[in-house]
Amino acid sequence: MRPTDVLDKSDKGQEEIRTRKHKLTGKARMLLLLIDGRHPAFVVREQGAKMGLPENTLDLLFDQGYLEVLRTASGTAVTTSTTTRELRPAGNAAAEDRFAHYTAARRLMTESVFTTLGLKGFMFTLKIEKTGNLDDLRTLIPDYQRLMAKALGDEGAALFVGRLDDLMGGTL
Repeated sequence: MRPTDVLDKSDKGQEEIRTRKHKLTGKARMLLLLIDGRHPAFVVREQGAKMGLPENTLDLLFDQGYLEVLRTASGTAVTTSTTTRELRPAGNAAAEDRFAHYTAARRLMTESVFTTLGLKGFMFTLKIEKTGNLDDLRTLIPDYQRLMAKALGDEGAALFVGRLDDLMGGTL
């Protein structure tokens, strides 16, 4: 893995996020949540350092099969990972794009709150699940940032809010 390679979760990494089968530590799991196939390894490594993770955490996740190289620095696709299909509304591409942004952001919020806060975050995850669109989700961002800051500090919370901004199409 090179610093400029773009990483994504492997099937094993996606399984860990869904089921906790492999029992990753909390912070390693948080780093795994941040990996979305859009950012190069050096950026993810910097984010891990801001969360107080050991420098080799990203390498360990990669070596243990939780991550795979999606694209090399030259932009060449490397992997053909299978992904879970999601229900998508029929219609135009813009509606499908909004729906994809919404589901990805909702998933990140739900998984990060649950991973960080456990049962303490249960009531907030119910609020997240009641949302029906990006606008509803945006109304929860201040509370989300406050909860994440309590668990991860301001820098850690800022990483997750920044990732939400990316997933929501840069509209925060």
